[in-house]
Amino acid sequence: MSRPATKQELIKASQEKYIAILDSIAQLPNADREFHPGTMNRNVRDVLVHLIAWHNMFLKWYEVGMKGNKPVMPCEGYSWKTTRS
Repeated sequence: MSRPATKQELIKASQEKYIAILDSIAQLPNADREFHPGTMNRNVRDVLVHLIAWHNMFLKWYEVGMKGNKPVMPCEGYSWKTTRS
């Protein structure tokens, strides 16, 4: 698939990729949905929630930036230095 050139193409591509992710997860055996104990993200659900949180932060940064302001990054009370990678 080529890179989306319009907003509608981007929305369509996003929806298709979202469905593909859900399909991929549904095909995983239950044993493969859990990760090594002691890791930050212990299962597929944790990874998805983590990605959603970062996506929401990005949308907030974008909204603040589009208003001509400088967003607090990564988030109020945190710094890139203290954020786990």
